[in-house]
Amino acid sequence: MGFFSALIYILVSFFTGGMLILISINYLQAVEFESILSLVQTMPNLRIVIGLLGLLIVLMCIRTIQNSIAKSQREKTIAFEGSCGQVSISLSAVEDMIKKLLLEFKELKDVKPHVTASKKGLQVTLRIVLSSYTNIPEFTAKIQNVVSAKLQSMLGLEEEIQIKVEIKKILYPETKVKEKTSDEDEGPNVPYRQYQT
Repeated sequence: MGFFSALIYILVSFFTGGMLILISINYLQAVEFESILSLVQTMPNLRIVIGLLGLLIVLMCIRTIQNSIAKSQREKTIAFEGSCGQVSISLSAVEDMIKKLLLEFKELKDVKPHVTASKKGLQVTLRIVLSSYTNIPEFTAKIQNVVSAKLQSMLGLEEEIQIKVEIKKILYPETKVKEKTSDEDEGPNVPYRQYQT
């Protein structure tokens, strides 16, 4: 959102909010609104100014919506110029490739990559679940290097790729505890015990 759009948005919001507050505390009455509207209708120049202001506000809202839609579409793909035209790659395709690449490591139990593209370059966030027998600093550096090298070779990127690792869970091996049954507590199993008289 540009400066002018933000300024219009702030002014309209304060004006509308202020008017609603004044109406709610009975500071402005319906008679005063009628007198303001009749004054506007009697002055043609004021009507033109208010109409142009309303049109400007509507156009600014439409432009802001178009810019936000275009920005969200740009952020969902990576685009570059090929020898015969433009090539765009979906960020979800890049995320799937990273997941398949990293699940080959036996230390990882789950991987959820999230890739964003901006003017600064590519940012990758890896949300991972580790097994307990992992040297975390060495392993995270290893997967960061593997993902960075793969993305640079696959996409032909020369700028640095930022890779952030978030460890969501560390799994420990489950120890199986043998539960004692009521028969084991009572001693050896005697056949037909329930039929004793």
